[in-house]
Amino acid sequence: NDVTSAMTQMTFQNIRNLGANGNQPLITNQNDFQIFDNVTWIKGPHTFKVGGSVTFRSREILNADNIVGNFGFNNNMTSNCAGVAAGCTLNSSTGFDVASFLLGYATTKNRNLFDAGTYTEKRPEWSLYLQDDFRVSSKLTLNLGLRMEHYVDRYPDQSFTPNGHAALVGWQDARYQTFIAPVSSEGRDVANTFNVSPRAGFAYDLSGDNRTVIKGYYGRFYFNSADTLADLENPVGNARLRYRFLDQNGNRLLDGPSELGAFVQTLGGAGSVNVDDNSRRPYSQEFSGHLEREIVSGLSGRASYVYKQV
Repeated sequence: NDVTSAMTQMTFQNIRNLGANGNQPLITNQNDFQIFDNVTWIKGPHTFKVGGSVTFRSREILNADNIVGNFGFNNNMTSNCAGVAAGCTLNSSTGFDVASFLLGYATTKNRNLFDAGTYTEKRPEWSLYLQDDFRVSSKLTLNLGLRMEHYVDRYPDQSFTPNGHAALVGWQDARYQTFIAPVSSEGRDVANTFNVSPRAGFAYDLSGDNRTVIKGYYGRFYFNSADTLADLENPVGNARLRYRFLDQNGNRLLDGPSELGAFVQTLGGAGSVNVDDNSRRPYSQEFSGHLEREIVSGLSGRASYVYKQV
């Protein structure tokens, strides 16, 4: 298969990794439909501008994550404590990940099955802005504005059967059975936010001849998280259960549930993260001041100070 065939990824502790990227292939078909327009109206010393846009984003995704497999190698498998179940003090100067690789002693190995189905994310966005360039006097001009934005972060209706481990077939542990149970979920709006961003600036002619001007600006900018929040909560995604490995026979392979000790943690975001419905979108603010002076016709100099709060 030209899409899902590649060299297995091999990760090392001390040297660069080999093989295909673990999250490939990722095939995305993006279809966006956007309508936007703006109007300018001049009335006396005011120049008013009003504009807006509506965007309907649709993203069809095929992500066969880790389909080519992954082998991880570190120093431990060839250290002085290699193969010793307990009671050994590790000497950090022993072991080498390349030696572990040459001997075929992998610390971790995994490969996901391929689900040929795609899923589609749909997300509407709309924005509106109001702006006024107000010429207060022959020396002072103000630029005042507001930008309003509405974002929806969501994941779609979908279904998926997670991968189990061949050595754990028949294991009735409740956590494991829940983890590998087929998932069928309705789409949900994870975040639905409306934000108003003020913008303000001024320009003042210090000398009265338009050659020396002082300018100031303030603006607030809200973060568009796109699909980030939805991906965190999406119950269909990449997640793993981690247990203590007992390795009772010292072969460095999981031979059955009896070799799994205490549960340690869940890794990944699939179904294990709940996003607060009342989450507020983060923003940054910028303040800037500028002094400009025309030196000769066509040549000017500027001194600026810019402060950004992220």
